[in-house]
Amino acid sequence: MWAVALVSIATAQQAPPVIETIRVVGNSRVEQSAIRVRIKSRVGVPSDPGLIEQDVRSIYAMGFFEDVQATVDDVDGKHTLTFAVVERPMIKDVKIEGNKKINNDDLQGALKIRPHTLLDVEKIQRGIEEAKKLYDQKGYKDA
Repeated sequence: MWAVALVSIATAQQAPPVIETIRVVGNSRVEQSAIRVRIKSRVGVPSDPGLIEQDVRSIYAMGFFEDVQATVDDVDGKHTLTFAVVERPMIKDVKIEGNKKINNDDLQGALKIRPHTLLDVEKIQRGIEEAKKLYDQKGYKDA
């Protein structure tokens, strides 16, 4: 999910505010520099909603964030473009419980879900389907 919200005191008659500062907030695992390299909006240039939307899409496309939002507003007297990111959760551990018929290593290979990787719900669903196929191949149709 991504969104762009431009908040300013400019009227329709006035030019868009010149960006005086760009900041990124909400990141802890992803380096600022890795995010900033995706931002094409620049300090000293009027804010451009179309370019800011491209910046948001570009940051989101990195695959590390579940949400990216941009705002332009006054922060400490400066027109500030802020990108607020929400990082995707990290998988800490993968546990297989209740398995008696198939080797855990084989089952983990089918799941293809590893600790210390980003949570990807679609990948988890595919892994579950692969684990069900593995049980089916071994003759356990109702697993």
